[in-house]
Amino acid sequence: AAADGDSATAPNIPQVPAVGDVPLTPIQQWFFSQNQTVSAHYTQSVMLRIAPAMSLQTIQTALTEVVRHHDAFRLRFDGGRQWYADAPSEFASDVSQIDLHDGPLIVLRRPTPELLFLAIHHLVIDNVSWQILLHDFLRAYEQLHEGQSVQLREKTSSFQSWARILVERQSQFLAELPLWREMTAQPPADYSSDAIHCTASITGELSAATTDLLIRVAPAAYQTQ
Repeated sequence: AAADGDSATAPNIPQVPAVGDVPLTPIQQWFFSQNQTVSAHYTQSVMLRIAPAMSLQTIQTALTEVVRHHDAFRLRFDGGRQWYADAPSEFASDVSQIDLHDGPLIVLRRPTPELLFLAIHHLVIDNVSWQILLHDFLRAYEQLHEGQSVQLREKTSSFQSWARILVERQSQFLAELPLWREMTAQPPADYSSDAIHCTASITGELSAATTDLLIRVAPAAYQTQ
């Protein structure tokens, strides 16, 4: 994810919708290997407290624009294959309506005027992604509410690019497997005895500029504080 502002956007990223097939990542392969009875229910959700005056139609339009901008929300699945749908689907009103093959993958419901419920299948969302999604959703809503067109931050590297890199480097990762198996086969270290005698202290100092980058600039990439 890119931080706010054009200067933080990765260069030379195509600002067009991603299309075509996407290789399954290792964790996605694991998910489908579980043969879950109701795999569509593997979701993450949030309940947002909103102003009662917020327009449901504008909420739906704003979320549609965000889904259109973030290509991963258009992913569709069929066993060992995933691909980008041509356009966003309608939002479901209940988790039981999630369909991995044809969509939708997102549930949008307003149980009361003050509450907004969102659920998204875990194949296309994680804890870090929620921060980006909600930030862009609120930004899109504010722009629409003020009569403006939706302008979100430029796209960064696609999930498709990431998945392809994992496939290209698979042999490299597999070559490291014996090392990790050897390390995990070793008995855990014994921390029951007093090990103070073998500890050491290392002291360093960062400049004010570097400290500002770490505290203020770097967290913005993930919308954290």
